[in-house]
Amino acid sequence: TRWSEIIPGNTEEYLMHMGEAGVFGDQVTLRAISELYRIQILVVSSLQDGSTLIRPDGGNVLDLPIIVLGHLAEGEG
Repeated sequence: TRWSEIIPGNTEEYLMHMGEAGVFGDQVTLRAISELYRIQILVVSSLQDGSTLIRPDGGNVLDLPIIVLGHLAEGEG
Protein backbone atom coordinates (compact mmCIF):
# COMPACT_ATOMS: atom_id res chain seq x y z
CA THR A 1 0.00 0.00 0.00
CA ARG A 2 1.18 3.52 -0.78
CA TRP A 3 0.27 5.16 2.51
CA SER A 4 1.01 8.61 1.13
CA GLU A 5 -2.03 8.14 -1.13
CA ILE A 6 -4.27 7.07 1.76
CA ILE A 7 -3.23 9.46 4.53
CA PRO A 8 -5.14 12.75 4.29
CA GLY A 9 -2.96 15.83 3.84
CA ASN A 10 0.66 15.97 4.96
CA THR A 11 1.88 12.56 6.18
CA GLU A 12 4.22 13.95 8.85
CA GLU A 13 1.52 16.23 10.29
CA TYR A 14 -0.99 13.38 10.26
CA LEU A 15 1.37 11.09 12.18
CA MET A 16 2.17 13.80 14.73
CA HIS A 17 -1.56 14.42 15.26
CA MET A 18 -2.32 10.70 15.64
CA GLY A 19 0.40 10.46 18.30
CA GLU A 20 -1.29 13.02 20.52
CA ALA A 21 -3.15 11.97 23.68
CA GLY A 22 -6.90 11.67 23.23
CA VAL A 23 -6.80 11.22 19.43
CA PHE A 24 -8.77 8.20 18.25
CA GLY A 25 -7.95 5.90 15.35
CA ASP A 26 -9.55 6.37 11.94
CA GLN A 27 -10.03 4.61 8.62
CA VAL A 28 -6.28 4.76 7.94
CA THR A 29 -5.53 3.14 11.31
CA LEU A 30 -8.02 0.34 10.67
CA ARG A 31 -6.60 -0.25 7.19
CA ALA A 32 -3.09 -0.56 8.64
CA ILE A 33 -4.29 -3.05 11.28
CA SER A 34 -6.11 -5.04 8.60
CA GLU A 35 -2.96 -5.30 6.50
CA LEU A 36 -0.59 -5.95 9.40
CA TYR A 37 -2.67 -8.81 10.83
CA ARG A 38 -4.24 -10.02 7.54
CA ILE A 39 -7.78 -9.71 8.87
CA GLN A 40 -11.03 -8.13 7.75
CA ILE A 41 -12.62 -5.51 9.99
CA LEU A 42 -16.35 -4.87 9.87
CA VAL A 43 -17.29 -1.53 11.42
CA VAL A 44 -20.98 -1.35 12.31
CA SER A 45 -21.96 2.29 12.79
CA SER A 46 -24.91 4.28 14.06
CA LEU A 47 -24.35 6.67 11.16
CA GLN A 48 -26.50 6.53 8.05
CA ASP A 49 -23.94 4.45 6.10
CA GLY A 50 -24.50 1.55 8.52
CA SER A 51 -21.36 -0.54 8.07
CA THR A 52 -18.00 -0.67 6.34
CA LEU A 53 -15.88 -3.72 5.58
CA ILE A 54 -12.13 -3.09 5.56
CA ARG A 55 -9.90 -5.67 3.88
CA PRO A 56 -6.14 -5.92 3.49
CA ASP A 57 -5.01 -3.96 0.44
CA GLY A 58 -8.69 -3.28 -0.30
CA GLY A 59 -8.87 -6.75 -1.84
CA ASN A 60 -11.70 -9.25 -2.14
CA VAL A 61 -10.28 -12.12 -0.04
CA LEU A 62 -13.22 -13.48 1.92
CA ASP A 63 -11.59 -16.36 3.79
CA LEU A 64 -9.61 -14.15 6.18
CA PRO A 65 -10.58 -13.87 9.86
CA ILE A 66 -13.00 -11.04 10.61
CA ILE A 67 -13.51 -8.86 13.67
CA VAL A 68 -16.54 -6.66 14.24
CA LEU A 69 -16.30 -3.21 15.80
CA GLY A 70 -19.15 -0.97 16.89
CA HIS A 71 -19.17 2.79 16.32
CA LEU A 72 -21.47 5.35 17.92
CA ALA A 73 -21.50 8.78 16.34
CA GLU A 74 -20.64 11.72 18.57
CA GLY A 75 -23.53 12.61 20.84
CA GLU A 76 -25.16 9.18 20.49
CA GLY A 77 -23.36 7.35 23.25
